Amino acid sequence: MEFKKEQIEYLAELSKLHVDTDKVEELHKQLKSILEYIGQLTALDDLPATAKFDDPVKTVNVWRDDIIKPLSEEDRRAILDSAPDKQEDLIRTKPVFKNGK
Repeated sequence: MEFKKEQIEYLAELSKLHVDTDKVEELHKQLKSILEYIGQLTALDDLPATAKFDDPVKTVNVWRDDIIKPLSEEDRRAILDSAPDKQEDLIRTKPVFKNGK
């Protein structure tokens, strides 16, 4: 798989990170090396079962099921009152996406 410098710049833009040009070059070399090594590993066919991506020790989910409980008016009001920015009965947040992107 070819990994290009433009992809690093694109990922930096998506994650809203400032990455200097010289750092892009360094990251490109490191990621290219990692991907080449992963390519070598995937080429191996006769790996023992414990080395493959299959879970050698079958784990069981120990988490409880989510239980939806109605929120009391008192708790709802307390949450709204503690919000730094609100509009009527809604909590306002910073925008995630810029217009046009």
